[in-house]
Amino acid sequence: MLTSGQRDTALEGADLLADLVRQAGDRIIILGCGGLDPQNIAEVRRKTGVSEMHFAALKDVPSAMRYRNPKVGMGGTDLDREYRNTVTDEVLVAATIAAARA
Repeated sequence: MLTSGQRDTALEGADLLADLVRQAGDRIIILGCGGLDPQNIAEVRRKTGVSEMHFAALKDVPSAMRYRNPKVGMGGTDLDREYRNTVTDEVLVAATIAAARA
């Protein structure tokens, strides 16, 4: 079951996550998620006992789009949004995994 413990982040939902891990035992895998990064993933793991976690390690990079209309944006007031691509940051993935294993 993928959950942040009914909170915005796994750290905020740590108490419920720990309860779910205890209740699930070996029957269900509780997959912790929500705001996990190198600074908090080990703490969440210690506080909850989750053995599996889901995280996003993302960064924005400029798109290759050449023509840019500064007066029109696709979807709101963040006019620069369509000129950025969100990609997985390999360095951040490795750092998060290393922190989780600590």
